[in-house]
Amino acid sequence: MAIIEALRYFPATVSYIHVESPRVKVFGLNAASPARFLAGQHVIVRITESDGFTQSRHYSLTSAPSSNNYEIAVAKTDGGAVSTHLHDQVGIDSVIEVSQPLGKFVWSETNNSLCRSEEHTSE
Repeated sequence: MAIIEALRYFPATVSYIHVESPRVKVFGLNAASPARFLAGQHVIVRITESDGFTQSRHYSLTSAPSSNNYEIAVAKTDGGAVSTHLHDQVGIDSVIEVSQPLGKFVWSETNNSLCRSEEHTSE
């Protein structure tokens, strides 16, 4: 029987924001201890509202796995609490919560293709 590891969140500081279009921004994130990740993995961004209510959304990592930082592209969605919060309230030097990289559907350099991997994943 497999033991499921608890999901952990870490603070990440926004180091840059690129506006790709009126509805899409790319956020560069510096995590205190960034975990290694593979192409195809994602992180979960969690926001905590003023009343203590939390919401989270998954965002694919768009930075190269060789990078020491994370990068996510966020499309602002009408009625989307997390994407709206990121677009309207988060700026450079803001600190947000992100999970360790997740996902087992990754790019295999060996096979030059997508595959399901049990190896090199934080799940």
